[in-house]
Amino acid sequence: MLTTNERDRLKELDRYKISYTKPEEKLDKIIKIASLIFDTPIALITIIDEYNQWFKAKIGLSINSTKREESFCTLAIQSPNEVMVVEDATQDPRFSNNPLVTNDPFIRFYAGAPLITKNGHAIGTLCVIDRKVKQINKDQEDALVILAEQAMNYLNTRRIIKKQKKDLFTSNEKLFKLTENIPSTIFQLRQKKDNTISYDFLSLGDYILPENISLADLMANPELGFQLIHPDDRNLVQESLQKSYNNLENWYAEYRTVYQTKIKWFMVKAKPEKLKNGDVVWYGVYQDITDHVAYEEALEQIAFDISHILRAPVANLLGLSNLINYEQGMSEEELKAYAQHIKMVSEKLDIFTHELNLIYNGKLDTLTSNNTNRRSSSR
Repeated sequence: MLTTNERDRLKELDRYKISYTKPEEKLDKIIKIASLIFDTPIALITIIDEYNQWFKAKIGLSINSTKREESFCTLAIQSPNEVMVVEDATQDPRFSNNPLVTNDPFIRFYAGAPLITKNGHAIGTLCVIDRKVKQINKDQEDALVILAEQAMNYLNTRRIIKKQKKDLFTSNEKLFKLTENIPSTIFQLRQKKDNTISYDFLSLGDYILPENISLADLMANPELGFQLIHPDDRNLVQESLQKSYNNLENWYAEYRTVYQTKIKWFMVKAKPEKLKNGDVVWYGVYQDITDHVAYEEALEQIAFDISHILRAPVANLLGLSNLINYEQGMSEEELKAYAQHIKMVSEKLDIFTHELNLIYNGKLDTLTSNNTNRRSSSR
């Protein structure tokens, strides 16, 4: 049965995510210094889990771990505020029959300083070992404690960095989930001094890429995105991007793309920022404006049709009005005839206006409905 303190110690160890991880240069250098200071062939940074003693850094041993019950360090971590020193293990009743003493590596001298977390738990040791009897003084013990503190500082920094990376990854995942279904593509685009470009962030939203291009491909090579632009618009978009880079002005362009033989209109809008290293980063969006363009074209067509259809009756009305103004002494029959013409033209004008209203209101309602339905279905 584990004691409460041991359970807490193991939980603390688990938070460091260090057991059975690869060697790290900083820790290797620390035990190299320890080996030189104490003139020992063996120096270790040990991690003590529930069953084993595992070596995070090692000099002078070929094995990577031992059983916990055989380890000297298991006793060392029981007194976290002391350096445990064994001058001659063959004369110490705690270790004289230990397999590590009676067999290879034939330990005689051991000195270990516990690795103490901020919560006061000892998760392992920094220790030096010799195959011959040895004595050390108080200054050397202090030096071992200082080296153990340096190793622990590195492990604490390592833990913070790993947590930050995990938090950043989680934040990125949340951001992707928030942006993956919006009707716009959000991006962070970077251009270096050598004019190479790359995406720091790209969320496609409801945009569908061709089957031969993946999001990873586009992230790695934004030039692929230019290949999706209509050939007649490609230079315009590239020139507008370069102008924004040169002048640090907002990037805006409207362009066509061709996908599965369908032409769509897109808009790009982004704000540039120049970094200290000379890179320029744009924060912006790509947005499908096909419906908007179609709506504007419909309005233009309506204006054109109205101006041509109404031109004739309006001209007739103006002509009749001018005749009435300029002709003097018209008879009652002539006035009635003019009035009849005006009435006929007015009725025709009213019919034209009514028909146009029915036709174009229907067209605009259809366009608006399609646009609304498309955006609603994408949410």
